[in-house]
Amino acid sequence: MAKLGLQKPSKSQIINAGSTTVGAVTGFQAYELVAQKLPITKMINLGILGTSIVGQAFLKGTGMLKTFVSAALLGITVNSGYTAAEDFGVIRAINKMVTPQIASAQELNGFYGTDTVDYIQEAEYVDSPMASLSGMGNQNMKLM
Repeated sequence: MAKLGLQKPSKSQIINAGSTTVGAVTGFQAYELVAQKLPITKMINLGILGTSIVGQAFLKGTGMLKTFVSAALLGITVNSGYTAAEDFGVIRAINKMVTPQIASAQELNGFYGTDTVDYIQEAEYVDSPMASLSGMGNQNMKLM
């Protein structure tokens, strides 16, 4: 069984952690700026994602500059990967699996045994024990 503990970091560990953080943020933001300025398509984004992954594999060297560049490539990989997941509908599919569905008018009529609900427009799911149709707790659910 391995032991895990905390110790006072050395100066080189602090410098390494700092350059990793700055590099990752720089790479993430650089991709964001480029994506806003240039028309990047889905396929170009996949190319950037693949290139950043391969670039990390080919990166050689030691020291703070290598750590910074590696972290910058990691930031680009994360941002372009997330963008690709959004572009190809992966995020939407995951959200559909996780997000509860709003009841339809037919389901509400079946539940209450009436035919008083014609349709539901702009329904919002509210996940709160204080939520009710009357809007308790400053939360509401619009049904019509």
